[in-house]
Amino acid sequence: MKTSKTELENFSKLVTGLIEQADNTESICYALNRLTLEELEKVKIYFSGSATRVVAIRQREIIIGSFLSGMLIFLFSTYQSNLIVFFFWALFSVTCV
Repeated sequence: MKTSKTELENFSKLVTGLIEQADNTESICYALNRLTLEELEKVKIYFSGSATRVVAIRQREIIIGSFLSGMLIFLFSTYQSNLIVFFFWALFSVTCV
């Protein structure tokens, strides 16, 4: 799920404000009481670490892409003399792209 830039900026301002008030118990309680239920859920997810991490998603894409490209290179070098298998390899590589 993609989040708009303005939503991210608003959330970063919200978290920054909460962190700045964290040393005073009364001010943090007041700030948390002012938040809506949706904002409280976002803050809870952010601090619990259960939000989606972009780094993990990108790393997974890189690993899958590396595996597929390695497999395609292996199939090309192994079966380049066989015309039918080469045709299926080309079709598979175009499908993956």
